[in-house]
Amino acid sequence: MVTMFIPLACEQYDSSQPESDTWTRVYPRTVEGCDDCPIDYCCCAIEIWGFTTAANISVCGFSNGNYICGTFDPPGTACPNVSGYGEDIALDYTNLPHVAVCKDKNGVFRIYNNEDYAITIRITCEYNVTSPNWTVINIPEGEDVFYSTSSNCGLALCQ
Repeated sequence: MVTMFIPLACEQYDSSQPESDTWTRVYPRTVEGCDDCPIDYCCCAIEIWGFTTAANISVCGFSNGNYICGTFDPPGTACPNVSGYGEDIALDYTNLPHVAVCKDKNGVFRIYNNEDYAITIRITCEYNVTSPNWTVINIPEGEDVFYSTSSNCGLALCQ
């Protein structure tokens, strides 16, 4: 009797390692910079700002991330529900003061503050232009904010 094992998850083989134990799970890529964003997407950057020296945030609605997130309902009626890829990001003034993320034009995203204190961050979705427009955001402890991108990657608060 012959038994055959077939992996059921999406896996990637690393040929540089010996054959045993060389399967790794494949997730959407983390972006290192604007060149990693899909064509016609906004290149966004999120940075800690002001007196905030560390911020643990969860983002949802960007094209990169390591889990499926949503559905979240923004306040008001101007923005549709948010879902897509999510990622937990630990921003730190010394080690990781900012992160790049990709966002489709005319889309909505969510940023949640996981800290037990208020944080201040700033964000732009024009990170790949010479003088991007930045939006400073204060997020109370355990709360979230929703923003939308325009066709030219400008930001608007969902309210």
